[in-house]
Amino acid sequence: MKHVQSLITALGLVFWASAGMTAPQVKLLDSPFRENALRERAFMESIDTRALTRMFRVTAGLETADHDAGVYQFLRGWEADEIELRGHTCGHWLSGMASLYEMTGDEKVKARANEVVETLARCQDALGNGYVSAFPENDIDKIIGGTRVWAPWYVLHKILAGLIDQYRCCGNLTALRVASRFGDWVYAKTSPLAAEQVAVMCRREFGGIGDALYQLYEITENQHHRDAAEVFRQADLYAKINGKHANTLIPKVIADWQSGRLVPERREESFAHVRAFWQEIMDHYCYAPGCVSSQEGFRGPNRQGDFLTGVTGETCCTYNLLKLSRLLFNETPSAALADYQERAVWNHILGQMEPIDGHLTYFLPLQTGTYKLQSRSNDSFWCCCGSAMESHTRYHRLICAENGAVLYINQFIPCEITWKGLTFRLETDFPRTESARLSVISGEGEAELRIRRPFWTQASGVSDYVSHMKVWEVGDTVEIPLPCRFRRESVVNSQTGSRSTAVFYGPILMGAHLGIEGMRKDAVRSYNYFTHDYSIPEHLKSIPLEDPATWTRLAPPPPYDRGMDGASPEVPERFVEPTFRTPKGLIISPFWSLSGERMCVYFEDGVAQK
Repeated sequence: MKHVQSLITALGLVFWASAGMTAPQVKLLDSPFRENALRERAFMESIDTRALTRMFRVTAGLETADHDAGVYQFLRGWEADEIELRGHTCGHWLSGMASLYEMTGDEKVKARANEVVETLARCQDALGNGYVSAFPENDIDKIIGGTRVWAPWYVLHKILAGLIDQYRCCGNLTALRVASRFGDWVYAKTSPLAAEQVAVMCRREFGGIGDALYQLYEITENQHHRDAAEVFRQADLYAKINGKHANTLIPKVIADWQSGRLVPERREESFAHVRAFWQEIMDHYCYAPGCVSSQEGFRGPNRQGDFLTGVTGETCCTYNLLKLSRLLFNETPSAALADYQERAVWNHILGQMEPIDGHLTYFLPLQTGTYKLQSRSNDSFWCCCGSAMESHTRYHRLICAENGAVLYINQFIPCEITWKGLTFRLETDFPRTESARLSVISGEGEAELRIRRPFWTQASGVSDYVSHMKVWEVGDTVEIPLPCRFRRESVVNSQTGSRSTAVFYGPILMGAHLGIEGMRKDAVRSYNYFTHDYSIPEHLKSIPLEDPATWTRLAPPPPYDRGMDGASPEVPERFVEPTFRTPKGLIISPFWSLSGERMCVYFEDGVAQK
């Protein structure tokens, strides 16, 4: 601990500045992304910090489970006292508050998060050995011994990652101290284990604990933290991707990337494996919205047409792929990586959140006639609710990226970017209008910007970058044309040969409004997301594709009535650009905007030609 304390004293602010608070700094302007960020902020701030840390205090023996009964609302769902995954939300919350502070600079956000960090520090002190969690250390002993416990290392990863994010984004030295002591505990717990015991322990989902430990090692330079991370490396990581649990495998791959980045002799091999993994997922497992799983697993390869169900698209998987894509881009900028980020953030992450009250999806159903199942305020706390605390407060991290002396502009989301003494304003109401403008609003100096020219604007179908190297001054502008056209992506059912086709307008995945026929009251609030009965009317199970060339674009709100019957809140139907009407009268809007009703994103398109 003395070694870590000296690092805290000497390097604390350096790591804080280098990891989160330097240029480019991005401030979101009005857009659907900013609206989601504000909704997520409101939800995170609505959670009582005492409730977030309650079971940590109980586990540490600081109070009994009924101590605060009636004082504030206890967390339920996956955070209930009897659920073995309790505590993961606190970790995500710490990470989300860190990125929210990074985005806003709001000291109240930082101070509120610090309340939780200080409580975790008290809990850790009470336990005395570096452990800190909302469940007892005995849960780890159980899985080492082969007893089934619901993913304790998964939870501990979220807690450790949250502490590291608080340090890196907020400069919170207490968070680093707690994280370092926790890393010491992991080393002490795992280093005596025989290979057979490690194998048994790692049968249960552990996800990104290796990633977090490698990040901790990068900060502390404590060899024990690296050794602890190494325990969770698996030799067969890339063997037979098909059938593996996607949201377990992707964080393991992220850990392998961190391993290659921090262990020089491993760099070339790890990086090659990770890049090949990313490409294989994109080529053989990716669905139109950018999601990659069905019923939480990789199903394929090239069998997306067989798995258009109500349990496609676990949102956490997309969150983790976006994280991996950002790491890959930071190492080697690539327009293809930015293309995926655009696909996933517009068509999955943005649409995870219901626009009325901010509730969230776990899966992204792609079966025709299904609808998005949304969380409840205090009795869900699914993993995808936790990762949403990060996804919806990190849009700013996807807009641009610095590599070397170059600023890459990757996403066309309204914002202000401050970098190298210059402040740029990116203005657009895309996709309502198909252009953007980048203007200098303060500062002066020489710099190179590379602005992505998306594949969907070009006849070649390949994205690239346009370089702008000059001495910038206030008033300089760059006009960015973003002309959209329809394009199609099809998948084939291997059993029937039937082809299902998704339609994009530029980067925007389109979906058909199918109304609420057969939906019971509050159907979208079902807790049973795995086994939910969508009761799809027969005539809504398959919707033929009408040639997009025949669709008519609508400017004013269409004369369209869902026939409200309580399935969704009684609010006016919103109009989202671009919206079209087909010759048969279907209303087609951006898929992300559909909620509270049945929908179609993959249209029936005949039988595939052999």
